Amino acid sequence: MEEIRTRWGDKPYHSLDYHLRETFGEKVYRISLNAGCTCPNRDGTLGSRGCIFCSAHGSGDFAAAADASVTTQIEAARQRLWDKRHCRKYIAYFQAFTNPYGP
Repeated sequence: MEEIRTRWGDKPYHSLDYHLRETFGEKVYRISLNAGCTCPNRDGTLGSRGCIFCSAHGSGDFAAAADASVTTQIEAARQRLWDKRHCRKYIAYFQAFTNPYGP
């Protein structure tokens, strides 16, 4: 078990963070995007209170405003990451509650 913990950054599992760091040679940050979509657990189709793993604003709490274009959201997040961490590598993704239930 000790060999695995050392190999996987002191974790008993192979995390995405560890895999990306090993693959790209440095920390890869995530940029959460907001497509402005709703969820069947919030719009009344299946429920109206949401899921247990979402906050009141959905799990897209760290995503940008839905009225901004995807390009604008990426550029703003890239700038924030650069100012805070000098991040050079990132993965942009649509956060849950913002994309699975759209037109």
